[in-house]
Amino acid sequence: MLHKIKSEHYYGSDLNRFIDEKCSHEQTCINIDCYLIKISKNRIRFIESKHSAEFAPKSQLTALRILQHIIRSSGNKQWKVEFYIIYGDYPYESRTQIEDLFENTIAILTQDQLIQWLNFEKELEDFTI
Repeated sequence: MLHKIKSEHYYGSDLNRFIDEKCSHEQTCINIDCYLIKISKNRIRFIESKHSAEFAPKSQLTALRILQHIIRSSGNKQWKVEFYIIYGDYPYESRTQIEDLFENTIAILTQDQLIQWLNFEKELEDFTI
């Protein structure tokens, strides 16, 4: 994996900071960076974005997997719902790593491949290593 370093005391929002500083630590509060919807294909992608030198904390992975389990076990047949973590740096010109949290697979994409995937033109398995 490309992820290595966790930024200390980084908060995705003021509310996240407030919750961390003032509320119980027996719960997990995360921001989901991207909620990508393609209505014409009935597809939803939850995407957490990390810089190439960052990692996803265990609490964040656990929260995403719980949400994934709830959605997948809800009996929903209309929408395909997917969960990913993307490791890369803007403008994503070099290798971008995408981790599929459901399939437990990893793909390394070029910028053009990333655009195709984000546009729902190609599936991640088309690029999986």
